[in-house]
Amino acid sequence: MDVPDASTNPASCAEEGRAGTYEVKEFSTPRLSSPNTLSGSTLATSRTKTSSNISFKSIGKTFSGLRKRNVQLPRKSNRMITRKLEEYPMGYPRVSCYLDSDDAFMIYRRFGLLQSRLLLHKQDELRKMEEELRTMDTRDDKTEEGKDLLRCWSRDRKRIGTNGKETRKQLMERIEKVSFEYGQILLQAQQLANMSKPSKRDHASVVNFIEAHQPLSEQDRSFIYHKEDLVTLKNSDEHTWLDSAVERLLGFSFMRLGFLERLFTTEETRQKTTSKDLHYFSHEKISIFVTFIITFIVLTLLIIPIWILYYLTVTLHTSTTDTICIAVLLVSTLIFSVCLLLFTAAKRHEILAAAAA
Repeated sequence: MDVPDASTNPASCAEEGRAGTYEVKEFSTPRLSSPNTLSGSTLATSRTKTSSNISFKSIGKTFSGLRKRNVQLPRKSNRMITRKLEEYPMGYPRVSCYLDSDDAFMIYRRFGLLQSRLLLHKQDELRKMEEELRTMDTRDDKTEEGKDLLRCWSRDRKRIGTNGKETRKQLMERIEKVSFEYGQILLQAQQLANMSKPSKRDHASVVNFIEAHQPLSEQDRSFIYHKEDLVTLKNSDEHTWLDSAVERLLGFSFMRLGFLERLFTTEETRQKTTSKDLHYFSHEKISIFVTFIITFIVLTLLIIPIWILYYLTVTLHTSTTDTICIAVLLVSTLIFSVCLLLFTAAKRHEILAAAAA
């Protein structure tokens, strides 16, 4: 839009300035050096002010357009896909869907006996090859040619075996292969051994589902009864006794009523199954509820002993006041440590540090 000349029509400029289009103050009538000519500096200043007002006016129009435009934030999509247990046929599809429906149900065998057997076999193979290598080194050490080969690997690996005898290079290749396999199995066994055992409640839930619906044959479902050989994929570092107690309390039939069920479930968890015997609770909501309980207990354990000590030191002035104060400190510290042990996943040194503080 062209800017009207303020010197020719100041009234119109004032009207438009009140309308919020641009400021009239920026367009003051320049002083004339002569009746018909503007000085160079005055003309440059007027042009600068005009271009400045044009740019501010365009920015103002942009923001005005944004205010008038109906800009809406993206809404939550309603096309979220939730796997329903009943949509999968009975058998391995149904069991797979059930085990994957909750982190607590991801329970499988680690086959510790088979891993131990494989490790023993690979270990014995390496032992035999170790003896063969030692015998070969001892034999070569008795001859001058053999000593030279022991000192130079580049010449030793070029040696060709005679009479079908294995060379040191061939033996080392076998050792490398078996050693690599042994190391892989060993690390895998270590990782599986460090995995958490399923809790009694989670294991019982899987057993009850399999026994109630019998989706697998007797032989195929026998894996769930090897309790000592089972591991869970669930991270149980933050799962404490209090979490299990809340979940067990929610599992009772009298707690699955009305607002309590909706308080600890989400729309996704309610869509996982239509069965009245299965109930999925939101772990995030349970964690928030447990955190609230722990916070309340910690504050209570901090405030009550302080109030008792204040009451004893200010109100009572007996000979046994000091003894009672020490007893209160010991009991409160003991209760605080027990709460940390039961309600949190704190380690032993962390509990000792918190108790000492």
